[in-house]
Amino acid sequence: MALSKKSRVAKTTKTAHAALFASLVFQLSGCAAIASEPVRPAAAKNALVDQLIIKFKPQTLSCSAAGIAQLASATRTRLDYVRSMSGDTCVIRQIGDKAAIVQGEQRIRQHPATQWLEPDARMKAF
Repeated sequence: MALSKKSRVAKTTKTAHAALFASLVFQLSGCAAIASEPVRPAAAKNALVDQLIIKFKPQTLSCSAAGIAQLASATRTRLDYVRSMSGDTCVIRQIGDKAAIVQGEQRIRQHPATQWLEPDARMKAF
């Protein structure tokens, strides 16, 4: 038995409302605090996102949100701290248009605290 168009729309609307309600309950219950990545507003329509792995020279900046905020301020680059990794490295996220990402990456590489910087990309075996 086929549903009428009105019934399908009503069913779809109920499903969308249920999903929205479940998401709201999840966030308000405090469960969002244990999610692996923080909830952030969507980037601008033309913005690109680039994730990088960075290692700082010893006794310079720390791989923390505060350390990445200092690096962002010093390099005039929009950066977000994502997570720490082994070997005193961390993953950072850079958001901007293509030109801003290229320029920002160059400024980060030239910063005196940067030991090395590489793209956070999935590696493939040959």
